[in-house]
Amino acid sequence: MSIEGKNIITELGIILKQATFHNSNNAAVLNSIEDFIKRINSIIETEGILKINLVGDIFYLNNTLVKYSTEAYGITDHIIIEFKKRDLGTVAFIKKLSDRKSVV
Repeated sequence: MSIEGKNIITELGIILKQATFHNSNNAAVLNSIEDFIKRINSIIETEGILKINLVGDIFYLNNTLVKYSTEAYGITDHIIIEFKKRDLGTVAFIKKLSDRKSVV
């Protein structure tokens, strides 16, 4: 899960960053969302749920620590700020997502 966890956090960060610069109909945003949905659905299929937890400044996916490199700091920092701004501690996906409208 460590590589998957890092990929989920990175993809979520990319989507959030793209969404600040582009509208939701932008091709790059839509492609990122489609990739994110595929990854989420794959994890839900094997594990039954996907929980993204933020504890302090550390992310956990399904209670597994997500380790990311210092190169990813800009992306992960952006997600941390967005979570805290919205008072989010956990985001849980309990069933597969059918399309990008589930994310947008």
